[in-house]
Amino acid sequence: MAALWPERCKALVSVSGYLIGSVKANQQPLPPQAELAWWYQFYFSTERGRLGYDKNRHDFTKLIWQTASPKWHFDDATFERSAEAFNNSDHVAIVIHNYRWADRPGGRRSAIR
Repeated sequence: MAALWPERCKALVSVSGYLIGSVKANQQPLPPQAELAWWYQFYFSTERGRLGYDKNRHDFTKLIWQTASPKWHFDDATFERSAEAFNNSDHVAIVIHNYRWADRPGGRRSAIR
C-alpha cells in the first residue's frame, strides 16, 4: 500500500523485504550461490535458469560438486581438469533438457494438451 499510495501511509512495519519486486529485474540471473534456493525443481525449468547456468557455468558446476558430495574435499586443480568438459557447445542445452520433464513426450505438459 505504501508503494502505491504513499500519501495514505503514516508509518510502515515491513515484515518481509521481498513483497514488492521488479518483474524485469527478476528475469536476470543471480550468481549460483544466490540461486541455490530455487535449485533444480524450479530454477532450471525457467529461461532465467538457462541463462544463469550458461552465464555462470563454471561456478554452477563447482557448486554442484560441493553440494552433491559435501564430504569430498577436492582441490581447485582437480575441479579445473574436469570443468573443461563443461565448456562445449551442447552442455547447457543437455543439462537444461534433463530438468524440463514437462516438455518431454509423456511429460506433464504434453499430457495436459
